[in-house]
Amino acid sequence: MQKEDINIALVHDFILISNRKFEEISLSGIFNYRDSNQENVVQLHDDMFGYMQDSLKWIETINPDKNEIVLGFNYYGWSIIEKTGAAKLMKLMKAWYLIFSEAPEEIILTGWYTWNEDEDPQTTGAYDKLSFNRKAILDTLSRIIKFSTMVESGEYKIIYLGI
Repeated sequence: MQKEDINIALVHDFILISNRKFEEISLSGIFNYRDSNQENVVQLHDDMFGYMQDSLKWIETINPDKNEIVLGFNYYGWSIIEKTGAAKLMKLMKAWYLIFSEAPEEIILTGWYTWNEDEDPQTTGAYDKLSFNRKAILDTLSRIIKFSTMVESGEYKIIYLGI
């Protein structure tokens, strides 16, 4: 999902990969795999990721850099989602899907509070307004739900690549 008015998209990749293929390429080959298997990649725009961020912190993932199970995603790095995390990811994405399915065609969300560094944030700051197309959001969420369902089978995992 991409905001229509952004030229350089900051996105979070969710890459579906079979356990067998992952063992063959490991994390070192995931970028090549991603680039040559776009049908197994879902991109979530950074603004939407930020909007959903609090609930995403409830998902069990593996941080491969530290080889530990954590809650949430490594925003600037990798995370691995296996069966337990996929079950929670699927439930949360279904909940977000239900919420956004009730939205108008153009969804306007409240983003971060911003201001110029040399000005008083209390008098010059404002919340960003984020604009998304409902169909694009629902399509993205549907694909993440589908990926999560496949991971629950035990034969796949999702590799998350942060921005």
